[in-house]
Amino acid sequence: MPAPPAGVVDVSVVIPSYNTRDLMEQALRTVMEAAVDLEVEIFVVDNASSDDSVEMVRTSFPTVKLICNERNVGFAAANNIAFEQAAAERGAAVFSLLRNHPFDRPIDFDAGTPLYAGVPTWHAVMDLSHAEKLGKLRDPAYRDLMRPAVDQPNRDPDAGSTLPPPHWDVTFVDEVTRSENESYLRRTIAEIAQELDVHPADAMLDLALSEDLQMKFRWENKTTEWAESVRESMKHPSMLMGVSDGGAHLDRDDGADWSSYFLRFWVQEQAQWSLEEGIRQLTQVPAAVAGFADRGSLLPGYAADIMIFDPKTVGPGTKRLVHDMPGGESRFSARPRGFVATIVNGEPIVLDGKLQTALPGMLLRPAGPGTLDD
Repeated sequence: MPAPPAGVVDVSVVIPSYNTRDLMEQALRTVMEAAVDLEVEIFVVDNASSDDSVEMVRTSFPTVKLICNERNVGFAAANNIAFEQAAAERGAAVFSLLRNHPFDRPIDFDAGTPLYAGVPTWHAVMDLSHAEKLGKLRDPAYRDLMRPAVDQPNRDPDAGSTLPPPHWDVTFVDEVTRSENESYLRRTIAEIAQELDVHPADAMLDLALSEDLQMKFRWENKTTEWAESVRESMKHPSMLMGVSDGGAHLDRDDGADWSSYFLRFWVQEQAQWSLEEGIRQLTQVPAAVAGFADRGSLLPGYAADIMIFDPKTVGPGTKRLVHDMPGGESRFSARPRGFVATIVNGEPIVLDGKLQTALPGMLLRPAGPGTLDD
């Protein structure tokens, strides 16, 4: 079967491969036999096979487009690699939004949380009344049961939930009501416990009790593996920083704090980008991809869309459940730290976190080079 001319392909077939030489050969012959009346392009994406799969494809199927990865990137990534190449060959630019910050969930002892369902002694407290919770958490005998429990969660499905609980090093203080506790904000329970020279369970529970259970905590599912995968992905030229769920998960996590997290963690703490390049990733790059010709940079004649922040303090701030949706429905509202002003078309719309009355925005549509249709 001759290679089809670019642009007239009826169907593209992608076959990821990992040490499946014989199955691969059968699959390729089956596809070619079925494609007698079709123009078909076939991609084989090999995930670093150690058998002779690659040589077999090169020798027996020279018209197949063979992509050889240096490591096993998995089934989904292999498909995406072939899709990206197929699109590029047709002149189509393919971009993907990368969520660069971990998922997080609130921990509220007063309201209760399901995150400790796999820790029976902790889970049993969550549905009690406020007064009963205070009594349990202050009971020395019950505290003795709670102290080691998070590190020894239930692993027997017959005994109940096996949901892994939040680890101490990724659980941090999110909101406080007393000024003497402000020094604990955004610090992990593991760090606080080490400073106080107490067990992490005691640190967390005593902090909660110090504010009558009004102190709020938050868990992030940040792991070494997660950080490594994001670090690798964000440097790919087809990746854009951002999230978009269209408001589908407002009652859980809308991801609105992605940009402040990017500046705090990836730019300032991890130094994966210079400050200037990190800002460009959030401004000029998406503006160019979207076709906005006079935005995304601070240049003469460009729209004065400006965000002013302090690089030393910028980062995620609070994330609270608010009830301002139609019908009183709830959503999580994330607020950053370190931002001074948001300016749109030369007019401030947010100053020191407070919304102003100006409405200078306009509907934008992508346009050709050098023009902007608004």
